[in-house]
Amino acid sequence: PSASRPTSVSLARAASSRDLCDIESDAAGAEQAELLPTSGAHLELHASRVDDAFAFVGSEEASLARFSASLASAGTPLSKGSFFSIVLDDTSTYAVRDGRFLVRVPKTGGAETILTTVAGDAYASELRIAGGSAYFFSLVTTGGLEHQTSHCTLARMPLAGGTPTPLLTYDGCGRLVVDDRAVYTVRGNDMLAIPVDGTTPTVLSTLTGGDLYDLAQDATRIWVASLHDSRIFSVPKAGGAVAAHSTTLGRPRAFIADRDDLYWLKIPADPGGVARADVKTAPKSGGPARTLLSNVEGAEALAVNTDGVYVAGLGALHRVARH
Repeated sequence: PSASRPTSVSLARAASSRDLCDIESDAAGAEQAELLPTSGAHLELHASRVDDAFAFVGSEEASLARFSASLASAGTPLSKGSFFSIVLDDTSTYAVRDGRFLVRVPKTGGAETILTTVAGDAYASELRIAGGSAYFFSLVTTGGLEHQTSHCTLARMPLAGGTPTPLLTYDGCGRLVVDDRAVYTVRGNDMLAIPVDGTTPTVLSTLTGGDLYDLAQDATRIWVASLHDSRIFSVPKAGGAVAAHSTTLGRPRAFIADRDDLYWLKIPADPGGVARADVKTAPKSGGPARTLLSNVEGAEALAVNTDGVYVAGLGALHRVARH
């Protein structure tokens, strides 16, 4: 490997769920791959940018677990189940468990609290928190594989638990981001700002290109990853003209906007089996993309904090330097 390649750090899979071993990197900066003891389960990860002490991993088959941000020790199981859409505040981890339960678990460990249960045939996705509330989609899927439609209700509920309040219902829901003022999502080609007080949504801008795959945000803008033409766009939260970014994405997954940079997973157009993705970054100001980590098997989720960029894949959690 090239001497310019960054070193990645993680934990190693071993023969049993408790045995761990280290894989050393060489002086040239070879990629270091250490896998979690999760029996090859796909993982979804969200690491807090505020609390840099821990990374939290939700496994599709195993559990919710906490790791030190340095990945220097084995994970600590926090709760059992199939976990998705993990988000954090200062003291707790929030997640969708088994598709139906919105739960809260203390970061330090302790009993799981069920905040609400999605009723009927619906399942929950895209859990976000802001301003003392949780936001999520409740989805009902109809039709066969060829003509499948997702009927989505965007809902808000107190972080303490209670009955969700519907904010908006429409077909074909996608991603969302949220701040203290509004929830942002794409309906068709319209970028919507839905005030958290439940008042009338505003169309911030109309996008073109279709297949608007993922959203990220910073303090002033919503960033959009377009799967259709592999481009990046941004829209002011206050409304206004769409700005096109000079970088092309490839086929994106897990899009993140940090203070100065963008991060994403680039997956093959036709993965054929378990996909191997590259961890990419580019400055928000424009410029070519760089590869931080290559060929991550089964890469599913990405997170960034001051310690680095974390990527969760096929039974694996890796960390790599941000630049």
